[in-house]
Amino acid sequence: MTLEAKGQSLLAAPGEELRAHEFHYWDSDAPGDAFHAVKPCSGRSWECCHATPTLYAGYPHLDLCSAPAAARRFVEACAAHREGRHTC
Repeated sequence: MTLEAKGQSLLAAPGEELRAHEFHYWDSDAPGDAFHAVKPCSGRSWECCHATPTLYAGYPHLDLCSAPAAARRFVEACAAHREGRHTC
């Protein structure tokens, strides 16, 4: 599946896409709305995930190997936290 960021977050800027795998057999009353998910073959889509400058929380399993910028942002956020340069 593809996740399109709807706003600035820990892993992506608005409009950027991340590849992910849908976690099967889940359901939530509050799945989040930070990303717009689309299944490649069926075109099925929905809003999902919670994301802030310091958080990514959602059922989709991210493929960070296909998104080096997202991986870099995550490592930079970890380093900033370790050094006391919090971004929130």
